[in-house]
Amino acid sequence: MNDTVYIFGAGINKVLKIESPNARSANLSPEFYMEVNPPLVNDFFQVALKLEEYGYLHGDYDMLYDYIVQTWKKSKLELRTSKLNLEDCFTDVEMQLNQAIGNKDIKRIKELGKVKHMFISLFINIFNLFENQFSVRSSGDLSFFGEYIFKNKPAIITFNYDYFIELSIEKASDYYLDNHEIAITPNWKKSQAYGMKFDEIETFGIRNGESIIKGDEFYSTNDLYTWSILKLHGSLNWFQYRPLSDHPDFADEPRYPLPEELSEKIILRFDSSDLTIMGNFDIKGRYVSPIIITPEIHKSTAYERYAYVLDSLWKKAEQILSRCRNLIIIGYSFPESDTRTKELFEKAFSNNNLEGLTIVNPDRSVDEKVVKLCNFSKSVARFEDLNGYLRSLGME
Repeated sequence: MNDTVYIFGAGINKVLKIESPNARSANLSPEFYMEVNPPLVNDFFQVALKLEEYGYLHGDYDMLYDYIVQTWKKSKLELRTSKLNLEDCFTDVEMQLNQAIGNKDIKRIKELGKVKHMFISLFINIFNLFENQFSVRSSGDLSFFGEYIFKNKPAIITFNYDYFIELSIEKASDYYLDNHEIAITPNWKKSQAYGMKFDEIETFGIRNGESIIKGDEFYSTNDLYTWSILKLHGSLNWFQYRPLSDHPDFADEPRYPLPEELSEKIILRFDSSDLTIMGNFDIKGRYVSPIIITPEIHKSTAYERYAYVLDSLWKKAEQILSRCRNLIIIGYSFPESDTRTKELFEKAFSNNNLEGLTIVNPDRSVDEKVVKLCNFSKSVARFEDLNGYLRSLGME
């Protein structure tokens, strides 16, 4: 399936769910069997507060919700029933933070820096919940799709930070016992799947716990796969080293410079489940932060910050799309703020005549955007959801 390309957006994750604790009681009426799906930009806070209500999400995010009250005039109670766009929130925090930095307002920098880290912390912790509650492994649709992907090996371009698709492919590839590390290891490995080599790869086993493998050592005996998952907005399991504080957002912490040899290292972690409330991970005592393009309207600064990681992936995506014969777009709606994506499609399809186009999305307004960007003049195959698409493949 080298001529087939999949595009994934956040909508593909709607097949996942976390059940209300009430769903465990067989004596309750059906209306109490509330399920929560991974968030989209418009329902992020509704999902977060529902998970908090169910007792799954823990942490003191009062400063974040205070910011929302001050800036957006919405209390936690109002957020439960009214939508607040996550992209707008991230954008506002970035703008206020940059203004404070320009004004050298240290107090304001610290306040907004903490709010930003809380946003990222909440964002990552919510996605971790869907992994930790085994919703990925228990989703029939995602499991079937993982089997299909693993068998057919198409190219994948995704704008999602999570690694739910990767987990479904790992499951489909089956596992083996690594006797050296005493670990259950998938046959398909993320470290070979992302279209790039990592400088450091974190592993986990019973014998040694967390350990780091140097990229040069790993890739000397392990080649990258010929089919890739290109994550153009980064990933929650990709990290970079950072100074103890890259701007003075933590009040009393000393600032240690980052050694030059660590400044552009790319680290692959086995998960991202240990994020603290203030957004700080560490590897062997050094702070690291996730490599992601946060959901904000103006993404150019973030793209520049992570150019050493992402530029090569965007180039590969353009090459893959320019050779694509069959394109399947699942759960991605081409938001207006993603101008780089539109430019990518316009370049890739300027001289490429697709043979087939499939759109999996309940929002039919997406169709016109996609057809125009792909210069597609034939009939579009479309499905409301992943389940419908899988049925068309004979997988139920």
